[in-house]
Amino acid sequence: MGKSEAPWLGPGGAADSYKLLRRRAVPLLGSLVEMAVLCESDAAFEHASSGAFEVVSEVHRAMSFHNMQSDVRRIGRAAAGTVLQLNPHTWQVLYMARRLELDSGGLFNVTVAHALVARCLLPRPVAARKPVASGLLDGLALLDKHRVRIMQPLWIDLGGIAKGYAVDCAVKFLQASGAAAGLVNAGGDMRAFGSVVQPVHLRFQGRLMRVANLQDGALASSSNAELSESETPHIDPRNGCGACSAQTVVVQARCAAVADALTKVALLCPVTADKLCLAWQASWRGFAHNTTTHRNAQQLP
Repeated sequence: MGKSEAPWLGPGGAADSYKLLRRRAVPLLGSLVEMAVLCESDAAFEHASSGAFEVVSEVHRAMSFHNMQSDVRRIGRAAAGTVLQLNPHTWQVLYMARRLELDSGGLFNVTVAHALVARCLLPRPVAARKPVASGLLDGLALLDKHRVRIMQPLWIDLGGIAKGYAVDCAVKFLQASGAAAGLVNAGGDMRAFGSVVQPVHLRFQGRLMRVANLQDGALASSSNAELSESETPHIDPRNGCGACSAQTVVVQARCAAVADALTKVALLCPVTADKLCLAWQASWRGFAHNTTTHRNAQQLP
């Protein structure tokens, strides 16, 4: 319940310029990553989609908490004072996550992995340092050349924002490969580009409700409506407890990474999420121009 669904309902007006809306899906990022792309030929689609999936795979390898050799697990094993060389994708996501943590007053915080481990929602890391840092701001410093310095030991879960970031990277690769329009959907984190308009639905009480028509933008959703405090993967960083809420939130943004991140903030404090949407519309044009937040999706038309 509460996860976004994008039925493949056709390419709309772009059909006159391209022969087919070609589709492909691969299990990645702990979910199914789907791509629907308008290309002139099967060969063009194979090149574009294969490259886009490889970029998603690279993001997955670099930031998966389940991968012993990933950057987030290496960070968890590092002692204070250690300088680590990271994958450029990981460094970029950490940059975004630190900015989001600062701007949200700590409501967005990726250093809650220890709470998820305690709930058995993430595997207990082997040979990791006992986490001390309460956030990225006091846990690590970003250096040049995609390096970080560990200030205090910390466990990081980049799952959600990394999934959105991977969607953004896939879209960027598809566009660079010549695809004029399409949609990438990773378990509800989705981004459309070009002239394709995709109806987006949420499932409520066994039925689908349309909540948006997505075009040239991103969307993510989150819900705790059917989860108990001990079951929810959404942690309130202020107290380490499960973030219980009957709300379902849907966030539209220019990029999927910010859309996913803001769903976490909206579940904890909708007012703060709304303010951040307005602020980033003005100042974060590279990440989240024209960002909007919708709450209580059951009430949406």
